[in-house]
Amino acid sequence: MAPNPLKPLMKGLFVMLALAGAILLVHLVRVSLLEQEQRRVETQKRYNEENERRNREAEKLQAEARQRREREAEERRAQAAAAAAAPAPAATNAPANPADAKRRIVDLRAAFDKTVHRAASGDPHAQYLLGYLYLVGMDKIVQVRDAKLFIYNRLVVATLTGEDPSDIRLVSVPAFSSDRKVAEKWLERASLQGHRGAQIMLATSLLTDIKGDDAPAYRWLLTSEGPPLIPDEVRFFNPPPASRASMKENVRKRLSPEQVAEAEKMAKEFQPKKETR
Repeated sequence: MAPNPLKPLMKGLFVMLALAGAILLVHLVRVSLLEQEQRRVETQKRYNEENERRNREAEKLQAEARQRREREAEERRAQAAAAAAAPAPAATNAPANPADAKRRIVDLRAAFDKTVHRAASGDPHAQYLLGYLYLVGMDKIVQVRDAKLFIYNRLVVATLTGEDPSDIRLVSVPAFSSDRKVAEKWLERASLQGHRGAQIMLATSLLTDIKGDDAPAYRWLLTSEGPPLIPDEVRFFNPPPASRASMKENVRKRLSPEQVAEAEKMAKEFQPKKETR
């Protein structure tokens, strides 16, 4: 029987098709990885922009407080000059001007240690505060440079000390940088107790983590949308609804239908569990 002249041609065509399929598969995988990395970068960018916005607000508040203190100091100097130029008054028992009194000293490390103790005892507010402190880093909230103390986030300092930062002088400032692992530990404990602010912050941290824990992040994003469960909840990070919706949609696209269904079920059935000691 004469050999089929088309057989070598068909064999070569099959090899070419297989090679083209392999190249296409590699390309699709590469595109998928690039898209995933781009989404991660975009999420990190939004998180950084939100942090920068909060830092700008804190710097603005700090500048306003500094200007107010300078005006008060100028007024006191003017009053002192006027008093020096005036005739000496008769002796009086009137108390000194309260504005001239020194600011009360507050030990920031002692306040931090008390917060750690409260958090370890199960206080969700303290757990959330610690989670934020470790996620951002104390060196980004309070910093000492050239023997001068700078407060970049007045709300956090006020919450930590229970004092107005403009009326106190901080000493013994604990210095530590961001530690995502420790932050997520405290945020998860507060989240399980129903702290909505901790839930959204934990979800954001998981999304921006290099590990990319999309499934639990999506679950906490869904869970955080529920009504408040803890009275007087303070939030240092609260993305607007549009940003939250965008984050949720981006994460959903990266999950399988099974993962989405499981996360939605867990969020729907979520029940806070108060810690007991």
